[in-house]
Amino acid sequence: MSETEGQTSDLRQRYFETLREEIHDAKGRLNFLIVLGLVGAPILAYFATTTGAPGQLNVLLLISPLLLMLLLVHYFGEQVTIMRCGRYIFQRLEKSDEDWEHWIDSLRGKVSEPPVFPLFLIVTLGFSLLMGMFALENLQNLDQVAMSDLKYKVCAIAVPTIYAVSLVWILVVLVRFWHGAFKAT
Repeated sequence: MSETEGQTSDLRQRYFETLREEIHDAKGRLNFLIVLGLVGAPILAYFATTTGAPGQLNVLLLISPLLLMLLLVHYFGEQVTIMRCGRYIFQRLEKSDEDWEHWIDSLRGKVSEPPVFPLFLIVTLGFSLLMGMFALENLQNLDQVAMSDLKYKVCAIAVPTIYAVSLVWILVVLVRFWHGAFKAT
């Protein structure tokens, strides 16, 4: 082996170790997000629905659907980081069909992944939709006399619009993520 080949091999090994470390860190953040979503979503729902006086604006209830959608998008971001690292290893660092990423790719469609992602998706998106419905109900029951006309119109028009745009956006992100996660290499 020449000195140049040895340096290239050394560099590849450092790239591989760096990317594996990034994947390890992202997995740790994913585990935290999963626990936060599966435990935090019901707790947030409880506090959002039990606070606030009837006829008054419940700010926690209004922002809770957006917080849950943000949590879901952050989860997608961490997954994309892992996929990007794996794709780089697959395409640029591994040379053999028997290496790790090639082996994982050969199992695509044959081995099912743990059902954590669908559960996380159902809980966060489900609670987000549920909280959005509760928030819209809260907006319909607002005491118009206690609020200024402008504030009432902003709540009655802007908040449902923000929810609708956010939901469409999260669904587009989900479709793009799903397509990127399962497309053949």
